[in-house]
Formats: sequence, C-alpha cells, structure tokens
Amino acid sequence: MTPGTHPPRRLGGAIVAVVAMVCGVLLATPAIANAGPPDHAKACSTPKPVAAGTTSATFEFNGAVRSYQLDIPKSYNGRHKAPVVVNLHGTGSTPQRQNDQTRMPELAGGRGYVVVAPAAAGSFGWNIVPAFSGVTTPGVPTPPVPTGEDVGFVNALMDHLESELCLDTSREYITGMSSGAGMATWIVCQPDSRFAAAAPVAGLNMGIGCPSATLPPFITFHGDNDNAMPYEGQRIFNIPLPVPSIDTRATDFALRQGCQAEPRTTTLGPGVEHKVWKCPPGAAAEVYKILGGGHVWPGSGDNDTIDATRVMLSFFASHKL
Repeated sequence: MTPGTHPPRRLGGAIVAVVAMVCGVLLATPAIANAGPPDHAKACSTPKPVAAGTTSATFEFNGAVRSYQLDIPKSYNGRHKAPVVVNLHGTGSTPQRQNDQTRMPELAGGRGYVVVAPAAAGSFGWNIVPAFSGVTTPGVPTPPVPTGEDVGFVNALMDHLESELCLDTSREYITGMSSGAGMATWIVCQPDSRFAAAAPVAGLNMGIGCPSATLPPFITFHGDNDNAMPYEGQRIFNIPLPVPSIDTRATDFALRQGCQAEPRTTTLGPGVEHKVWKCPPGAAAEVYKILGGGHVWPGSGDNDTIDATRVMLSFFASHKL
C-alpha cells in the first residue's frame, strides 16, 4: 500500500540542537502487575494470516524508504482482531535495541499484542521540532535538522498495517523512550490521534505545545535524577529551554481529560512515588516518579521496584476507544 502524502510541518529554530543531542538510553528489567489476555471477541471479515515471529520491513512514505520491526505473537491467527503497541526508540538507538531492552515483543506478545517498532530517519532521531514551535535558544548552534514528517509516517505505517493484518483499531497504543517518548507525546497531542492510550518514558515533557484540546489516557515514568531530560524541566541535555516539569505537563494533560487538578500520591516500595489523578470514566492520568532514577527505562537495574513494560501493558488493557 502506498500512503498518501502529508504536508511537511514547519520546523522551529535552534531547538533542533536539542533533538540532535538527546540520547535514548534504554534498559529493561523485571517487576510487577499483570493483566489478562486481550479480548479477541471481534473477528475480521476477511482473514489476514501472517506467520508468528519477528520481521524487519521497509515502507515508503513521502518518497522516502523507512524501516520498522514487526513482531507477530503466537496467538495471532489472522481472524481475531489483535491489539497493537507502537514502540518508539530514542535518539542513538534502534528498533531492535528498543524491543530487546524493553522486552516488549516478549511481554506484550505474551498478551496477544502485535508490536511495531518504527525507525527514525537518520541519526538525529525523531522529528519532534514542531513540538517546540516558536521557541528559540540564542547562541545555540544549529546542527542538521531531523528529517521526515514523523507524525504522518507513524499514522501512514499504522494504516498500512491495518490493511495487511487483522488488527483491533480500538486498541492501538503507543510508547517510547527519551526522544521516542517525546515523539509519542507529540503524536497523541494531534487532534486526530488514533491511539487509545499512551505511555511515554523519560520524555513526557519533551515539548512545549500540544494542539489537541483533549487527550487519551496516559501513564508515564520518569526519574527525578534524569540529567538528560530533568523531571523539573527547564532544560534538555543541559540546553536551557522553557520545557515544563513532569508534574506540570501531567496535570495539564489530566485537565484536558476532565480530571481533577490535584493527584493522589502514594509510595510504592522503596524509591517510587505513584501519582494518580481522579478522572471521569474513560480517562486516566498516572505518573511513576522514580526517586534517584536517571534517564533509563524503569526496572533497568538502578531501580527494580517496577517494570515499566509490565505496568504500562496492564494500563493499556484497561483502555480502548
């Protein structure tokens, strides 16, 4: 399938320096929370059988050949609609590394999810420059601009996969690490976002704007000792920028879902604060603050209290369009 073209977005000024420098440090670990297998009640009118396993594939978008890794679970039979997790790597990482270190194909696949891990175009990572529209940083040199219109790319890739596989379009979810988290956040900030829930890791606040008045349920994980993308905001990779704190960004996103302004905060074992906003039915907002945690995927060894992958999969299981 050849996707339609998407108009390119205008890029911000010197903010591209941040996009080029942010590093996606990804690690994964064991931990908590399980959910039951996904509901396969819905069936596709036309079977779309595909063998289980991992494949690397390419996809043409806006005249450029883009790549992605696709993991089909053993439970996929081409007849019952399967849920999907989009797993976005950080700058300097790859789809394979993202999947290996988060164990998303293993853990999500065990619950019946198809996992797709797209690759950013070029070495400078995802093009999240539009998320900083209007922001300039005097004196910061401008490196090469990240290429590609990535909101359009991810959506076109999903359209393509929906045409090739038996997928449940009411259960499509997105996550990512570092700049991948920033990209996931920017994607669900679009008014026409298709995703039922989002789970950015170490990058919810990697951006300024958010065009959509409403947002899907979200859960996020962030260390309060993250030097690349500080929990308190105000800089990215030591470049001063007016990015909000995680708490400010999460409260804003909670309010857009109609949730209350103040979250309930509890302590989960040593080193983890869990913030939960009271929300109307169908909405949800949660923050896992990793005390002393750095720019890593929670459960990587510096903090074994939670496993972000397992926790977010349980969260996804509770939300659909």
